Amino acid sequence: MTGWQPANDSEREMARALAAGDRAGFFRVVADTALYLPQSSTARDEPGAQTFVTADLFGQTFLPVFTSIESMLPQVTGIADAYTVTDYTELREKWPSPAWRLAVNPGTPLDAYVAVETVEEAAAGRATVPDAAEALQGVAEEDALAEMDAADRISAERHLDTPEGLLADFGAATAATAGPVPDTDALLRAAGARGDTDAFIEALLDAMVHLPTTGPVDDPARVLDADFPWRVVDHDDEPAIEVFTSERLMTGARPARVPYLTVTLVSLLTVWPEGHLLLVNPDTDLSVTVPADQVPALLLFPDQAPTS
Repeated sequence: MTGWQPANDSEREMARALAAGDRAGFFRVVADTALYLPQSSTARDEPGAQTFVTADLFGQTFLPVFTSIESMLPQVTGIADAYTVTDYTELREKWPSPAWRLAVNPGTPLDAYVAVETVEEAAAGRATVPDAAEALQGVAEEDALAEMDAADRISAERHLDTPEGLLADFGAATAATAGPVPDTDALLRAAGARGDTDAFIEALLDAMVHLPTTGPVDDPARVLDADFPWRVVDHDDEPAIEVFTSERLMTGARPARVPYLTVTLVSLLTVWPEGHLLLVNPDTDLSVTVPADQVPALLLFPDQAPTS
């Protein structure tokens, strides 16, 4: 988020804790401060009813909460039209589903992705919580292992025990969660023909995409590196990054061959460079431009789970 600043004392304390490597201190603030829970009106139930806004990352449902209105609004504009104020104690008591996880301040520098009970454990220093990139990578790997039979799972778990194994399997794990590869281009065209925006976005978020880069990328896990070779292009005087939903569209729009990485769009969104537009299938009949300030909101595409 360009120009993001802590909006209140809680966020300033969280920022100081992160800068000092104090993860327990970070989660103590989360456990004690007011939390803003975005909601969305729905006409399916009685008038005035609200639904939770959720995010689907690597096939895992996350419930987002924010530690200030200022941090929440840019991430949920156009998605949520209401919010409620709660705290960690109430949130844990009324947690909607044991299968869900908690996303704290997604799309901001103060983000965290954990099981709801982990907040209390981490605040007390009884749990070591990975940073956001490591947590999301772990979700992907868990889902990939769940898809394997017992023998393959044992082999993979042994491989994933090493740091090299974790990194090497990042791309394969994210891909494995998707199951059979759909014809994304066909899904996008069908949704566009129906004028079904929700289906169009869902197809994008489920897609494996081709990301042109400035140099070869042998290991998909390099997308987590600070020196990842993003190929930045100019789009109406703004920096932008292109992705294509098929090799056919990419080679048709960009005949000059360039290196590229094939990876899930969701995994890219979790590490998207701040201030860059997202250009999906530019110069094709399936072209979509997402403004830089709206890219993080794609991870909060609502699942419309009913409130309890």
